[in-house]
Amino acid sequence: MKLNNIKMVVFDVGDTIYQFSNPKLLTNCYNKEMELLRKNGIKFKTQDYYFATEKAWRESQKKKYDKDYLAVPKLVLKYLGCPENLELVTKMGDSFVKLSKKYELKNKKMVPGAINIIKYLHKKGYKLGIISDTKSGWIRNWIKDQKLDTYFYIIILSFEIGGKKASQKPFLEFKRIAKIKYKIKPSEIMMVGDLSVDMDAKKHGFKTILLDPINQKTDHFLYKPDIKIKKLNEIKNYL
Repeated sequence: MKLNNIKMVVFDVGDTIYQFSNPKLLTNCYNKEMELLRKNGIKFKTQDYYFATEKAWRESQKKKYDKDYLAVPKLVLKYLGCPENLELVTKMGDSFVKLSKKYELKNKKMVPGAINIIKYLHKKGYKLGIISDTKSGWIRNWIKDQKLDTYFYIIILSFEIGGKKASQKPFLEFKRIAKIKYKIKPSEIMMVGDLSVDMDAKKHGFKTILLDPINQKTDHFLYKPDIKIKKLNEIKNYL
């Protein structure tokens, strides 16, 4: 499958071009949480759990949950039709934190092939961009340190525009700038990311590629990726 008429490629940063954690992090967190729930007598289908988790995570991104670090497990129980259980919710939260620390890389690094694909796309004439959920401007500094700043035409960081990807604001702002500044339509933009929320770009007319090195479950994604790849250099096969 070739993605025709693409003029701009936009990347997520965390675990797409810059590696923070082991790719198995989310899958293992989900499996551990399902095990915990079942040990506590909660009955559910695995697919229902994935849909509940997806819905809970998106809902938790709203500002009213900013100070509630247990918002996701609370909402997961709610969407599974279970009464709120603070003890169980706390165990779920602690489990996620513990596994997140276990699978976080001690030495952050560029995702294999990231620099090569960035330079390859630039050489081929594609304009590049970034859309990232972040609480600070470290990405701009990191790009300069890596001498990659000349490659990226549009950089949208969630904290700068007051909304994460789940709010859709980053995609809307990227689309607006691409149209006004570069005369590029949404159908001419390709989004590359590693999470379901990155695929929300499809809602706005972008083409989407999911970087998926472990072949994760995607049936619960709100928007399915147009293409799935295991390595970044596979992008070359579709342009």
